[in-house]
Amino acid sequence: LRAVLAELARRTAALLQRARPFAAQIRDRRLALEVSVIQTLAQDLTARLLVRDPLSERVHHKKSEMPLLLLRATARFAAARLGVKSHGVEAPSHP
Repeated sequence: LRAVLAELARRTAALLQRARPFAAQIRDRRLALEVSVIQTLAQDLTARLLVRDPLSERVHHKKSEMPLLLLRATARFAAARLGVKSHGVEAPSHP
């Protein structure tokens, strides 16, 4: 079962990587920021599932971890809005 969960996490990570530029393509800033936060949370949870066994270890975030996640998501959002490259992926420019 652990191998199946790890494989699903790897597939999910690949899909999340493909979806990464999506938030930058949303015109409404509040919605784009919300998508960025959800993307960051999903990527972090997926990374945890790659190294932890959700049947025997904690995978969910603690409240104390949320500020750092929100900061990362906000930084990624701001970089995308400014057209700054982030982890080798350039944010699309808006007309």
